Amino acid sequence: MKPSQEPVSLDPYSAEVGFTYENIGGGCHGRVYYWYDPEGHVPTIEDHEFRQQHPDISDESWRGLLHDAFMRGEHRFASELPWA
Repeated sequence: MKPSQEPVSLDPYSAEVGFTYENIGGGCHGRVYYWYDPEGHVPTIEDHEFRQQHPDISDESWRGLLHDAFMRGEHRFASELPWA
């Protein structure tokens, strides 16, 4: 990367959201949401970390962005199923 180039980062308006199930202790499992680039050019990042990078976005707007990004990810997942 040239010194004048900015590192590529995810855009909360176009990235997608997925989740994994993780053991949160005591035999309980919970979802951990992560943001990802559908083209695979930018590394994934957990939601709480990505949220910290965007303090300028209100909590209400962030919830909307998370919902929209999750739906984009779900639609992509469903469209890639063998029977879709």
